[in-house]
Amino acid sequence: MKDKLTATYVARADARLDYASFTCLSMDAEGARKLRAEAAGGPPFGFVTESFFMTYHALHLGVLAATASWEKVGKDIRDVKRALEEVPPGMPPALLEFQRQGTRRLLDDRLQQRFMLDALLFDPDLVSRLFQFMDYAARWLLRLAYGTAGDDFDAPLP
Repeated sequence: MKDKLTATYVARADARLDYASFTCLSMDAEGARKLRAEAAGGPPFGFVTESFFMTYHALHLGVLAATASWEKVGKDIRDVKRALEEVPPGMPPALLEFQRQGTRRLLDDRLQQRFMLDALLFDPDLVSRLFQFMDYAARWLLRLAYGTAGDDFDAPLP
């Protein structure tokens, strides 16, 4: 499958995903224009190339967004628990109880979100497949960068 991926997908105007607006590492605007011009007019993309880049993009959007939400919900839970423990001085008991009921509802909502995100992000099948795909993507990029077709890379990796 490694030979079925077209690396110029990210530079072509006829790709389904527009990578022109994404960050170009170590490339100025002129270099990006030159790369797009060299890549233009190539053969149409195959199913494998389209699927690879769409999967990579979907994982980037979905898993990263879910991870960011997981972190934010965790922070919200800590803040809400802290708010439940604090008693403002001089607050009438009836108002304090009303405020705590609202805070408890907010805590319940955040805990439900956290459990849902835990179920999503820590699903063993998802994690396994995600690592398999990212391992393949990293190896493909190393093959592309070092020009070798084998799986043994003589690269200074940590």
